Amino acid sequence: MTLVPYVLHEGQWTLPDHFLRGLLDQLKLENTFETVFYEGTITTGDEFVQLMQNPANIPVFVFQDKEWVGFAWLNGAAGDMAYGHFCFRRAYWDIHTLPAGKKIVEYWFSFPGSDGPLFEFILGLVPNFNESANRYVKRLGFSHVGSIPGLLQCEYRADRASAEIYYISRFDYVEEKPETCPDSSG
Repeated sequence: MTLVPYVLHEGQWTLPDHFLRGLLDQLKLENTFETVFYEGTITTGDEFVQLMQNPANIPVFVFQDKEWVGFAWLNGAAGDMAYGHFCFRRAYWDIHTLPAGKKIVEYWFSFPGSDGPLFEFILGLVPNFNESANRYVKRLGFSHVGSIPGLLQCEYRADRASAEIYYISRFDYVEEKPETCPDSSG
């Protein structure tokens, strides 16, 4: 399994635009598109390319051999936290999604900051109707904090959805024990 960060390198993106457009078409064929992009702000391949190329997003794609398994991205970075998002092809659900997700989370926690890791916490807001995603993030090790009723306006549903709030801490995920300050008393 290989992670391919989607970045601009020497004037070119690491994956071509037509690949991203085709990926979005595949999600529509698999009926996962409306679940992942429930807000309705992404509807076309060009909008998806713009989303992934937005400097506020940090996307990464997962491949098994030459087949794409899924992708994930961070956004909303502030301080030492960011919001994580995952999407996997239906054909790989329960086959590669757990190891891929763990690899993605490890990758996110490995980003260097000016005085240690860039991110200490990854947060997630999952619509309550997306039961698969709620089970998935729990299996990845995310902790459920609570719900906010009616927070999410879903383009493809008549009702507003509750947002289930999750987080994962680098301290719990990467380290056996969080680093502590040396004892200055002795």
